[in-house]
Amino acid sequence: MPKRTRGRSYPALSLREAVERTRQFYDVERSARVSPEDAVQTWGYRSLNGASQRVLSAVRQYGLLEDVQGDVKISPRALTILLDEEHTDDYQQALKAAAREPAVFAEILDEHEDGLPSDTALVSYLVRKREFTEDAARKINAALRDTLEYVRERTRDLARENPGAHLGGSGEEPEAPPPSGSSVKVDPLPPPRAPGQVTMKYEFALSEHTTAMLVVSGEVSSEDLDVLDIMLSGARKALARSVREREAAEGAKRDGSSGSGAAEPGE
Repeated sequence: MPKRTRGRSYPALSLREAVERTRQFYDVERSARVSPEDAVQTWGYRSLNGASQRVLSAVRQYGLLEDVQGDVKISPRALTILLDEEHTDDYQQALKAAAREPAVFAEILDEHEDGLPSDTALVSYLVRKREFTEDAARKINAALRDTLEYVRERTRDLARENPGAHLGGSGEEPEAPPPSGSSVKVDPLPPPRAPGQVTMKYEFALSEHTTAMLVVSGEVSSEDLDVLDIMLSGARKALARSVREREAAEGAKRDGSSGSGAAEPGE
Protein backbone atom coordinates (compact mmCIF):
# COMPACT_ATOMS: atom_id res chain seq x y z
CA MET A 1 0.00 0.00 0.00
CA PRO A 2 1.48 3.40 -0.93
CA LYS A 3 2.74 5.54 1.90
CA ARG A 4 0.47 8.47 2.75
CA THR A 5 1.81 11.90 3.60
CA ARG A 6 0.86 12.99 7.11
CA GLY A 7 3.01 16.09 7.50
CA ARG A 8 1.53 18.21 4.72
CA SER A 9 -0.42 21.20 5.92
CA TYR A 10 -4.02 21.91 5.01
CA PRO A 11 -6.63 24.19 6.61
CA ALA A 12 -8.94 22.51 9.10
CA LEU A 13 -11.55 25.22 8.39
CA SER A 14 -13.13 26.59 5.25
CA LEU A 15 -12.61 30.26 4.45
CA ARG A 16 -16.17 30.92 5.63
CA GLU A 17 -15.32 29.51 9.07
CA ALA A 18 -11.90 31.18 9.16
CA VAL A 19 -13.42 34.61 8.48
CA GLU A 20 -15.83 34.07 11.38
CA ARG A 21 -12.93 33.13 13.70
CA THR A 22 -11.09 36.22 12.50
CA ARG A 23 -14.12 38.36 13.28
CA GLN A 24 -14.22 36.93 16.81
CA PHE A 25 -10.51 37.71 17.22
CA TYR A 26 -11.00 41.26 15.95
CA ASP A 27 -13.98 41.86 18.25
CA VAL A 28 -11.72 41.23 21.24
CA GLU A 29 -8.18 42.20 20.22
CA ARG A 30 -8.74 44.69 17.37
CA SER A 31 -5.32 45.32 15.76
CA ALA A 32 -3.29 44.42 18.85
CA ARG A 33 -0.34 42.07 18.66
CA VAL A 34 -0.97 39.12 21.00
CA SER A 35 0.53 35.76 21.83
CA PRO A 36 -0.90 32.62 20.20
CA GLU A 37 -2.18 31.61 23.64
CA ASP A 38 -4.16 34.85 23.93
CA ALA A 39 -5.36 34.53 20.34
CA VAL A 40 -7.01 31.14 20.87
CA GLN A 41 -8.73 32.42 24.01
CA THR A 42 -10.83 34.71 21.79
CA TRP A 43 -12.33 31.48 20.39
CA GLY A 44 -13.11 30.03 23.80
CA TYR A 45 -10.01 27.87 24.26
CA ARG A 46 -8.13 27.97 27.53
CA SER A 47 -4.75 27.10 26.05
CA LEU A 48 -2.91 25.93 22.97
CA ASN A 49 -3.86 22.32 22.29
CA GLY A 50 -4.57 20.15 19.29
CA ALA A 51 -7.97 21.65 18.53
CA SER A 52 -7.00 25.29 19.13
CA GLN A 53 -3.78 24.95 17.14
CA ARG A 54 -5.73 23.59 14.15
CA VAL A 55 -8.02 26.62 14.22
CA LEU A 56 -5.10 29.04 14.59
CA SER A 57 -3.20 27.32 11.79
CA ALA A 58 -6.20 27.51 9.46
CA VAL A 59 -6.72 31.23 10.05
CA ARG A 60 -3.02 31.80 9.40
CA GLN A 61 -3.08 29.70 6.22
CA TYR A 62 -5.71 31.99 4.70
CA GLY A 63 -3.51 34.99 5.51
CA LEU A 64 -6.02 36.44 7.98
CA LEU A 65 -3.59 36.53 10.91
CA GLU A 66 0.07 37.37 10.41
CA ASP A 67 3.06 36.36 12.52
CA VAL A 68 5.03 39.08 14.31
CA GLN A 69 8.10 37.73 16.12
CA GLY A 70 6.23 34.83 17.70
CA ASP A 71 3.01 36.77 18.23
CA VAL A 72 0.04 37.19 15.89
CA LYS A 73 -2.04 40.15 14.78
CA ILE A 74 -4.83 40.69 12.31
CA SER A 75 -3.60 41.13 8.75
CA PRO A 76 -4.40 43.94 6.29
CA ARG A 77 -6.21 41.34 4.16
CA ALA A 78 -8.43 40.40 7.09
CA LEU A 79 -9.24 44.04 7.84
CA THR A 80 -10.30 44.51 4.23
CA ILE A 81 -12.58 41.46 4.38
CA LEU A 82 -14.07 42.45 7.74
CA LEU A 83 -14.48 46.19 7.21
CA ASP A 84 -14.88 46.90 3.49
CA GLU A 85 -18.23 46.59 1.76
CA GLU A 86 -18.63 43.44 -0.31
CA HIS A 87 -19.14 45.24 -3.63
CA THR A 88 -15.72 46.95 -3.54
CA ASP A 89 -12.83 45.70 -5.66
CA ASP A 90 -10.52 45.62 -2.62
CA TYR A 91 -12.90 43.32 -0.75
CA GLN A 92 -13.34 40.95 -3.66
CA GLN A 93 -9.62 40.78 -4.41
CA ALA A 94 -8.82 40.14 -0.74
CA LEU A 95 -11.42 37.37 -0.52
CA LYS A 96 -10.17 35.63 -3.68
CA ALA A 97 -6.55 35.92 -2.53
CA ALA A 98 -7.46 34.36 0.82
CA ALA A 99 -9.24 31.47 -0.92
CA ARG A 100 -6.10 30.63 -2.90
CA GLU A 101 -3.65 31.19 -0.04
CA PRO A 102 -3.55 27.62 1.36
CA ALA A 103 -0.94 25.82 -0.75
CA VAL A 104 -3.05 22.70 -1.24
CA PHE A 105 -6.01 24.78 -2.49
CA ALA A 106 -3.76 26.59 -4.99
CA GLU A 107 -2.42 23.24 -6.24
CA ILE A 108 -5.92 21.83 -6.73
CA LEU A 109 -7.21 24.93 -8.51
CA ASP A 110 -4.17 25.07 -10.79
CA GLU A 111 -4.60 21.38 -11.63
CA HIS A 112 -8.33 21.77 -12.32
CA GLU A 113 -8.49 25.15 -14.07
CA ASP A 114 -11.80 24.34 -15.77
CA GLY A 115 -13.52 23.50 -12.49
CA LEU A 116 -13.54 20.83 -9.81
CA PRO A 117 -14.50 17.23 -10.50
CA SER A 118 -16.96 15.30 -8.35
CA ASP A 119 -16.34 14.74 -4.63
CA THR A 120 -15.27 11.16 -5.27
CA ALA A 121 -12.88 12.11 -8.07
CA LEU A 122 -11.27 14.93 -6.09
CA VAL A 123 -10.76 12.77 -3.01
CA SER A 124 -9.23 10.08 -5.22
CA TYR A 125 -6.92 12.66 -6.83
CA LEU A 126 -5.72 13.87 -3.42
CA VAL A 127 -5.06 10.34 -2.20
CA ARG A 128 -3.38 9.00 -5.36
CA LYS A 129 -1.58 12.05 -6.73
CA ARG A 130 -0.96 14.17 -3.64
CA GLU A 131 -0.54 11.30 -1.17
CA PHE A 132 -2.91 12.54 1.51
CA THR A 133 -4.71 10.09 3.75
CA GLU A 134 -8.32 9.47 2.77
CA ASP A 135 -9.57 11.24 5.91
CA ALA A 136 -7.44 14.32 5.15
CA ALA A 137 -8.54 14.26 1.50
CA ARG A 138 -12.21 14.31 2.49
CA LYS A 139 -11.64 17.24 4.84
CA ILE A 140 -9.73 19.16 2.17
CA ASN A 141 -12.49 18.49 -0.36
CA ALA A 142 -15.19 19.76 2.04
CA ALA A 143 -13.20 22.85 3.09
CA LEU A 144 -12.33 23.79 -0.49
CA ARG A 145 -15.88 23.43 -1.79
CA ASP A 146 -17.31 25.51 1.04
CA THR A 147 -14.59 28.09 0.43
CA LEU A 148 -15.46 28.35 -3.26
CA GLU A 149 -19.16 28.58 -2.47
CA TYR A 150 -18.45 31.32 0.08
CA VAL A 151 -16.45 33.32 -2.47
CA ARG A 152 -19.10 32.82 -5.13
CA GLU A 153 -21.80 34.13 -2.78
CA ARG A 154 -19.87 37.35 -2.19
CA THR A 155 -18.26 38.32 -5.47
CA ARG A 156 -19.82 39.73 -8.61
CA ASP A 157 -18.13 37.69 -11.30
CA LEU A 158 -18.48 34.42 -9.40
CA ALA A 159 -22.22 34.78 -8.96
CA ARG A 160 -22.90 33.18 -12.35
CA GLU A 161 -19.72 31.36 -13.25
CA ASN A 162 -17.42 28.60 -12.08
CA PRO A 163 -15.61 29.69 -8.90
CA GLY A 164 -12.38 27.75 -9.25
CA ALA A 165 -11.51 29.29 -12.61
CA HIS A 166 -11.63 32.82 -11.17
CA LEU A 167 -9.22 32.33 -8.28
CA GLY A 168 -6.06 32.43 -10.36
CA GLY A 169 -5.54 29.42 -12.58
CA SER A 170 -4.56 30.33 -16.12
CA GLY A 171 -5.85 33.89 -15.70
CA GLU A 172 -8.04 33.55 -18.82
CA GLU A 173 -11.69 34.51 -18.65
CA PRO A 174 -14.08 31.81 -19.94
CA GLU A 175 -16.21 32.73 -22.95
CA ALA A 176 -19.40 31.65 -21.21
CA PRO A 177 -20.51 30.05 -17.94
CA PRO A 178 -20.43 26.24 -17.85
CA PRO A 179 -23.66 24.69 -19.13
CA SER A 180 -26.21 23.52 -16.60
CA GLY A 181 -25.42 20.02 -15.42
CA SER A 182 -21.79 20.23 -16.59
CA SER A 183 -19.22 18.16 -14.75
CA VAL A 184 -17.34 21.34 -13.81
CA LYS A 185 -20.24 22.74 -11.80
CA VAL A 186 -19.57 23.02 -8.07
CA ASP A 187 -22.68 21.91 -6.23
CA PRO A 188 -23.95 24.33 -3.58
CA LEU A 189 -23.51 23.24 0.00
CA PRO A 190 -24.60 21.16 1.74
CA PRO A 191 -23.44 18.24 -0.44
CA PRO A 192 -25.48 15.06 -0.78
CA ARG A 193 -25.53 13.11 2.43
CA ALA A 194 -23.16 10.19 2.78
CA PRO A 195 -23.38 7.43 5.36
CA GLY A 196 -22.77 8.94 8.78
CA GLN A 197 -23.18 12.47 7.45
CA VAL A 198 -25.51 14.93 9.18
CA THR A 199 -27.08 18.15 7.97
CA MET A 200 -29.27 19.77 10.61
CA LYS A 201 -30.55 23.29 11.21
CA TYR A 202 -31.58 24.61 14.62
CA GLU A 203 -33.38 27.89 15.30
CA PHE A 204 -33.79 29.29 18.81
CA ALA A 205 -36.15 32.12 19.78
CA LEU A 206 -34.19 34.13 22.35
CA SER A 207 -36.86 36.81 22.69
CA GLU A 208 -39.73 38.26 20.70
CA HIS A 209 -37.45 39.97 18.19
CA THR A 210 -34.22 37.96 18.51
CA THR A 211 -33.37 34.51 17.14
CA ALA A 212 -30.23 32.40 16.95
CA MET A 213 -29.48 29.83 14.28
CA LEU A 214 -27.10 26.86 14.17
CA VAL A 215 -26.42 24.81 11.03
CA VAL A 216 -24.45 21.56 11.28
CA SER A 217 -23.32 20.10 7.96
CA GLY A 218 -20.84 17.31 7.37
CA GLU A 219 -19.65 14.12 8.96
CA VAL A 220 -19.78 14.97 12.67
CA SER A 221 -17.39 13.32 15.12
CA SER A 222 -17.20 13.41 18.91
CA GLU A 223 -14.19 15.72 18.63
CA ASP A 224 -16.24 18.06 16.42
CA LEU A 225 -18.88 18.30 19.16
CA ASP A 226 -16.21 19.23 21.70
CA VAL A 227 -14.92 21.94 19.37
CA LEU A 228 -18.49 23.18 18.79
CA ASP A 229 -18.99 23.55 22.53
CA ILE A 230 -15.84 25.65 22.76
CA MET A 231 -16.79 27.77 19.75
CA LEU A 232 -20.25 28.49 21.14
CA SER A 233 -18.63 29.61 24.38
CA GLY A 234 -16.37 31.96 22.43
CA ALA A 235 -19.30 33.32 20.43
CA ARG A 236 -21.22 33.98 23.65
CA LYS A 237 -18.29 35.96 25.06
CA ALA A 238 -18.07 38.06 21.89
CA LEU A 239 -21.82 38.74 22.02
CA ALA A 240 -21.61 39.62 25.72
CA ARG A 241 -18.84 42.12 24.97
CA SER A 242 -20.93 43.68 22.20
CA VAL A 243 -23.95 43.96 24.51
CA ARG A 244 -21.87 45.58 27.26
CA GLU A 245 -20.43 48.13 24.83
CA ARG A 246 -23.87 48.97 23.44
CA GLU A 247 -25.42 49.32 26.90
CA ALA A 248 -22.53 51.50 28.06
CA ALA A 249 -22.94 53.75 25.01
CA GLU A 250 -26.69 54.00 25.59
CA GLY A 251 -26.13 54.80 29.27
CA ALA A 252 -23.62 57.53 28.41
CA LYS A 253 -26.07 58.99 25.91
CA ARG A 254 -28.85 59.05 28.53
CA ASP A 255 -26.56 60.66 31.10
CA GLY A 256 -25.54 63.30 28.57
CA SER A 257 -29.15 64.05 27.70
CA SER A 258 -30.23 64.41 31.33
CA GLY A 259 -27.22 66.57 32.16
CA SER A 260 -27.83 68.96 29.28
CA GLY A 261 -31.14 70.07 30.81
CA ALA A 262 -29.76 70.81 34.30
CA ALA A 263 -29.51 74.42 35.51
CA GLU A 264 -26.07 75.97 35.65
CA PRO A 265 -24.72 76.63 39.19
CA GLY A 266 -25.61 80.07 40.43
CA GLU A 267 -28.78 80.49 38.38
